[in-house]
Amino acid sequence: MKPILVDTTQCHLWTDALHVRALAKEAKNKWDRGTYVRLCVTTAWTALETSCQEALEDPSIGYSFRKHLDRAINNRGLQAIVWGSGNWQKVAALQEIRKGYVHRYLNLKDMFPDSSVADDAISVVRQAIKEIYTIAGKQFPEWVEICEARGWDGDSQPSPTICMVAPGVSNDDPNTRRVILVANGEEKQVRVLPSGYDTQQIIHEIIDNSTLPFQAIRVYDCGELVEEKPVTVRGN
Repeated sequence: MKPILVDTTQCHLWTDALHVRALAKEAKNKWDRGTYVRLCVTTAWTALETSCQEALEDPSIGYSFRKHLDRAINNRGLQAIVWGSGNWQKVAALQEIRKGYVHRYLNLKDMFPDSSVADDAISVVRQAIKEIYTIAGKQFPEWVEICEARGWDGDSQPSPTICMVAPGVSNDDPNTRRVILVANGEEKQVRVLPSGYDTQQIIHEIIDNSTLPFQAIRVYDCGELVEEKPVTVRGN
């Protein structure tokens, strides 16, 4: 699975929810599954609340969610939400499920939800996030299209990193510019380029396309560190 670049708090929350959904599906018993499903619902809900706050630029949306969301939309003269149909009806139902997990004393049997509850929560919240940004007249964030994050880390090691050497440049020449990934505390060389080469586009391409979780990108020129860019990627 391609590593996920986490660049906002909402993206972090969203991918947390995807992660525990994966754990729910991998769970070997109802106790673990129930724990992960409940955590998925509550975390996905927090991603929704904070996305509404951002889309409508109103940090008060949270407590009394429907009341404050309706108020924020009305104050801006935007299209009102219809809670009695469509996905927002499902949002209202999900809120009741979430309240049960957070604020109510549930019967023991209700503490073991099926993993399908997590699937439904992800689906409903994803659509609601898209719709609230649309209502606000804004483009919804790209991270809401992320569909999965891995569950438990496996025992397999990352695939070897391929190093690309530019034409006319020798890997043995110390007077070159080198792009390095830092993964698990180790440097992995991925590009060898002429000294002074502008590496900004290459750095962006590596972040977008890498299949290896890493913590930073370093650029050396003639053996001297000239740039270090920390990168927040799930699993690093």
